[in-house]
Amino acid sequence: MSTTNCTTKQPYCHLSEVERGKIEAFLSEGLKPAEIARRLGRSRSTISREIKRGTTKQVKQVNGKKIYFDHYFADLAQRRYVEGRQGIDYLKLEKVSEHFLKAFEEAMKASPRVHSVDSFVYAYL
Repeated sequence: MSTTNCTTKQPYCHLSEVERGKIEAFLSEGLKPAEIARRLGRSRSTISREIKRGTTKQVKQVNGKKIYFDHYFADLAQRRYVEGRQGIDYLKLEKVSEHFLKAFEEAMKASPRVHSVDSFVYAYL
């Protein structure tokens, strides 16, 4: 079974470079985001956000006048995606200060039902 005609949506998967290229091709054919979403098996909002991510203003001159228009570029969208992913740094236990962990442990031992994790973290900060 070919996945190009799949109508089921992929659950929470990042778009690939190939899919971004297909979006660029479909947009150049004049397809609307809803039709692109159907063809790729993605949600309309995913496609809309992707188009927004990869769209940039372009300028061309016609009869001496500058005309501004928006154009989607798959490589621009991929670059912005990669740059956005580089900024993500998940909290890991080895990055948490030892002082914080000791203070949290003591506070929970002293009165375990008084402190919630959220309230302790905000009070600690």
